[in-house]
Amino acid sequence: MREKLADPEALVLVAVEGGGVVGMVLAEAGRAEDGRGPVEPGLWHVSMVFVRPECWGAGVGAALLGALKERVAGRVQVWTGVGNERALALYRRAGFGASGRRREIFGVGQVVHLVWSGEVTRATRRLS
Repeated sequence: MREKLADPEALVLVAVEGGGVVGMVLAEAGRAEDGRGPVEPGLWHVSMVFVRPECWGAGVGAALLGALKERVAGRVQVWTGVGNERALALYRRAGFGASGRRREIFGVGQVVHLVWSGEVTRATRRLS
């Protein structure tokens, strides 16, 4: 995680409320061949989204993804667990759609590929 956060090319957005961090998103340049190939211009990959559990359902994740989409040009992709209903619902609300791709990741299980390539809509929560 430190390596990703230290990458000068990464885009990190942090949500702050009441003087404390309540969430963050990290996106990096998307790469061909499921991350093993060269950088694909116009593609961003969401590496991580974190929201404090006590803030779940309050719109923090949606606001972070909305702010991310406002700052990048092109497509945004993410892989998430097929059984992670909370994450799947968040990405669907943010306009991501299933690409039809799935794969097995050792130690994680089955993951599904989601992509956003649509119009930017304003986040419902303002980020500080």
